[in-house]
Amino acid sequence: MPGIYCGQIVINQKPSGGVRNPTILKSDVKWEAQIVGGSCNGAISFASNNPYVTVDGFELWGAAYDGVNTASDYTTIRNCWIHNNGTNGIGIHNRKSAVIENNLIEFNGMHPQFHHGMYIDGSDHLIRGNIVRQNAGYGIHLYPNIVRTHIENNLVYGQINHAGIILVSTEGGAGIEVVNNTIVNNAFGIEMWRCNDAIIENNILTGNQNAFLFLDVKRVHVNYNLIDPSSEAIGDNDFKGNPGFICAKRGIFWLGEKSDAIGRGNPKTSPVVDLWGKPRPKDRAPDLGAYQFINIPSLDQIVKRWQYSSRFDTSAQSGELPDLCQVPGK
Repeated sequence: MPGIYCGQIVINQKPSGGVRNPTILKSDVKWEAQIVGGSCNGAISFASNNPYVTVDGFELWGAAYDGVNTASDYTTIRNCWIHNNGTNGIGIHNRKSAVIENNLIEFNGMHPQFHHGMYIDGSDHLIRGNIVRQNAGYGIHLYPNIVRTHIENNLVYGQINHAGIILVSTEGGAGIEVVNNTIVNNAFGIEMWRCNDAIIENNILTGNQNAFLFLDVKRVHVNYNLIDPSSEAIGDNDFKGNPGFICAKRGIFWLGEKSDAIGRGNPKTSPVVDLWGKPRPKDRAPDLGAYQFINIPSLDQIVKRWQYSSRFDTSAQSGELPDLCQVPGK
């Protein structure tokens, strides 16, 4: 129920959940049940004998360590606001098949080298539809041995000390796909070590010190990306252009009508929906990045009001102020 709950939630014993009936911890109202972690390991944590646990809709903050920490397989973390925790927003180490989707992950960590928005290891993970911004180190930190992981429709920006996304493997890292992400204003865009046979397509990488940092990689397919600096373009269909963001200085990275990212993607690798969950068109090439272009006639007025308001403004509840996770006006 809505309210503030002090101290961590811990699952120590194996629950009865499974692939068809997972154990679910859920806030009745999105972000209205707050778990304040205090000096605990994580605001929510569970041990290695707890597969198939879903954490849904909480605000998780104030933990000395991670917002969510798990040593279990088949974890799902969705719809959460994870912020101002001592180390990482999410910590998952040497596990498989996690789903991390539709979360806002910001202002986590105190050390620029070791604390990140996400710190995830293992194989067969799906990371999609998240907004990851202004954490101490990396945004999405997949290390030290990531394999067969799909990263799509994420907005990652403001990681001033490191890359928006880093992928590291000790075994070749086969099966990694990074598609339709908006990666802006980080120290680097995408950093990759010892990963082979990866796909990087349909992304927007602008405002980063460098778009890529590749170390000991082989057969990495990079194409159909909007890249600035253009000198780092690798594929035949990579290009330098104006992403035409609506209001980048306010963190609104939706595409405006003059964006060069409209209709420049590869439909073979593009997800069927965007970050908003809005279906991508089937009759033309998809837009690049996490958000696709939609026509919003009153957007100038919306942005101006948002500049001087907060998410707690009552007008936000009526849909007049933009929610980065929802289609404007919805």
